[in-house]
Amino acid sequence: MQTQRLSYLDNVRTLIILSLFLVHACEIYHVGDGFFVEGPELLVPTMVYTFFETFIMSVLFFFAGESTVYSLKSRSIKAFYANRCKKLLLPFALALLTLLPFQAWFVLKNHSDFNGNFLDAYKYFYTHYTGFIGYDGSFCPAHFWFVVYLFVITLVCFPLIKYYDRLKDRFAGLTYNTWWVLALILAVFFLNYGPSDESIGRFIMYYVLGIVLAENQSFSDYMKRYGKILFLLGIIANAVVMFLILRIKEGNIFTLAYMWRRAVWAAASALMTLGTIGMGMQFLNRSTALSRHFSRISFLIYCFHLPFMCAAAYFVLKLQLHYWLQILLIMLVSFFPTLLISELAALRPRKKV
Repeated sequence: MQTQRLSYLDNVRTLIILSLFLVHACEIYHVGDGFFVEGPELLVPTMVYTFFETFIMSVLFFFAGESTVYSLKSRSIKAFYANRCKKLLLPFALALLTLLPFQAWFVLKNHSDFNGNFLDAYKYFYTHYTGFIGYDGSFCPAHFWFVVYLFVITLVCFPLIKYYDRLKDRFAGLTYNTWWVLALILAVFFLNYGPSDESIGRFIMYYVLGIVLAENQSFSDYMKRYGKILFLLGIIANAVVMFLILRIKEGNIFTLAYMWRRAVWAAASALMTLGTIGMGMQFLNRSTALSRHFSRISFLIYCFHLPFMCAAAYFVLKLQLHYWLQILLIMLVSFFPTLLISELAALRPRKKV
């Protein structure tokens, strides 16, 4: 039975958060779907975005469930939920007051002939609402949807969290095998069936699986043994999805054509999620000073990255450059201020002697 928090969890999560600079830079050029700041619709950036989009958030929710188990080892249920409020709701509230209106300013500039200043954008953000996504500069959680979903999921899973101590021996005794993989693909297919790829049902499932399998040695052994195979199969399936994505997004969802395309997407999503976890267990389960440092500020990087990316993209898109140079420039221009602000936000005041 695994009883200690493993380094791979923090390392893979950090890499996924850093990959968001590439993912969101490519999403700016997405064909069909909108985004906060939009460039010309291009197929290759859309395919790159699609490759990552199938699995990275699933991995984060699985790790959130796994982290819940390790958190409960040093906290009571009451302390755990107090910590969730502090770590999730407080950053979200601060973002609503500062980061998200700042981001909306550049969204409005990009999507319309908005010539107002930041205060005008701030007022617009709080007086307009067009939906949960808010790609038009209106009130929305933006990338903090992950924080909102995660907090809601921890509330939904309260019974499981409360009685985990009574259930952990049963969970640890489960035998993980290939039937679990097939069942996961099937579950992803049904939970994510429809036009949207961001299903809260799928994320709840991965959060629950993270709790159930956190201390299961059978799961760990299976991932270490077959993680490479799952990862390779996931890459192959994901390569197919990259070419199918535009067809998946269109047409009637109640057709055989849509069903088999969504089935391929489900297989790619499940296999890449498990494969990423398995590869992390095998190759990233070590701790260094650098990895520990980035792990400590990774959530701050997540919080700050998108507003800076939107600001950078607004100006970079005006330059007459090849789109890959634009993507690279957006990533670089936004990464360094994001890192700087994250470092400053992570500073702790020195205690007086």
